[in-house]
Amino acid sequence: MYMRRKKISGLRAKNFISVSLVTQLFLILALTQPCLAGREYVPVDQLGMPSGIRTPQKSRSATRAHAPAAARSYISPSGAVKLFGTVEFQRPLNTLPGWLDVLKRNNASPIFIPEKYFNKSTTWSQLLNRASGKSPMEQMQIVNSFWNTWPYHDDMQNWGKEDYWAIPAQFLKKSGDCEDYAIVKYFTLKELGFDPQKMRIVVLRDTIRNLGHAVLVVYLDNEAWVLDNLGRGVRSHRAFSNYNPQYSVNEYGRWMHVKGKN
Repeated sequence: MYMRRKKISGLRAKNFISVSLVTQLFLILALTQPCLAGREYVPVDQLGMPSGIRTPQKSRSATRAHAPAAARSYISPSGAVKLFGTVEFQRPLNTLPGWLDVLKRNNASPIFIPEKYFNKSTTWSQLLNRASGKSPMEQMQIVNSFWNTWPYHDDMQNWGKEDYWAIPAQFLKKSGDCEDYAIVKYFTLKELGFDPQKMRIVVLRDTIRNLGHAVLVVYLDNEAWVLDNLGRGVRSHRAFSNYNPQYSVNEYGRWMHVKGKN
């Protein structure tokens, strides 16, 4: 009789753990964080974009047209790397239509043209030459340092909205906030030959500053490297115990993240 009660108790414990995990996943799906360095938390809607922004409704066929065909067979490069100590779960890319809109707008307004001036003294061709022949780590350092020289401007200042994801062409004109730095670095490294499947824009919570934030992460040599607008150095994700990722995205997928227990 004792053994039977013990077995039932164990089953209840397993069920409780399962329900607890499902509850965590539900909360992350419903309440992902915005990436607004220097601003307070703004809740987001079920589409994964800030609730103050309403992106145009798209049919499923239209959404699929903007998503890469390889998305359905995408395999994460993270392998044994638990990004910022989290467990990740892939979701369909069409659950983030705002990001698909960024991809569409960026394709329509390219900036990576040889004689295109990025600032008063540097063209794309010159930046490309500066990075040519360097190791991947050195190229990441060059790209991170270069774009971090742009001044930080929040979205309300630039666009009159709580949150807006700017494409590189818009960043050149107005600069931007944390996710805009991450976006322009993502596309710059892609032009340098980095595999977009091994890069992610990560929307997270900085638990020290208690603010939403965003960074670019590059998977290289079985490690996840962070390109952050808050510093010029490229550092391992292990150096950021205060970063709690909510979701990450690239052209091939979207992932939600659950912080594991120590």
